[in-house]
Formats: sequence, structure tokens, C-alpha cells
Amino acid sequence: MRRLLIPLLLLAAFLAAVPSAEAGFYSRCRGIVDAGPTGMDPADVKGLRKHNVSCPRARRVARKWLSPTTPLDANGNRVFGKWVCLDGIGKVNGVNRTRVLCKAVGNQRVRFYLG
Repeated sequence: MRRLLIPLLLLAAFLAAVPSAEAGFYSRCRGIVDAGPTGMDPADVKGLRKHNVSCPRARRVARKWLSPTTPLDANGNRVFGKWVCLDGIGKVNGVNRTRVLCKAVGNQRVRFYLG
């Protein structure tokens, strides 16, 4: 019994120390304050998070999404280069905000909200 106790305790300590997959999936980036003349108010990008993308690239994707000249596909999603951005209204801290998820090949993801 004692032989099993130590490995089980070590396994339990390891599992408690490992973060969940969802918590480690996205990492934070600095947002964008007053992203420019977009026709949207407010035009601050907040909660900018990225996966498999650098922070400068994530900010460029967010700025491109905010651009009024970005074309829309048949489903109303903004499309530019290899990126497809889906947007909608969702709750952020109990307040309705425009939430955006941009996807590209290679499991690249950028998400943010306007606030």
C-alpha cells in the first residue's frame, strides 16, 4: 500500500499544478485605444487575446477588422487575406459589447471586443 501512496500523491500534485487547456489556449496582448475613424463608437479594442499569432499581428488583424473598407463575404463575415472574422453581440462584464473572433489557417486565432 505504501508503494502506491507516494506515486499517487505525486500524480495528484502534478495534476493540480497543470493549468487547464482552455486557460492556456489564449494569451493576452495590449489593446488599441481609439483605433481611428471607423464609424463605430467606441473604437477601442479591449480584451485582445491571441493564439499562434504574435501581439503585433493580432493588433493588425483588429485594426483591419475595424477598417470600413474591409470586404464582407456572403455570410456577412469580414474577410481579408487568410483571415475570416466573425462578430456579434455578447456580454462582457454584464454589458452587451461587440465581440469578434478572427480565424486563419494553422489554428491562428485573435479575439477581442469593442469597449
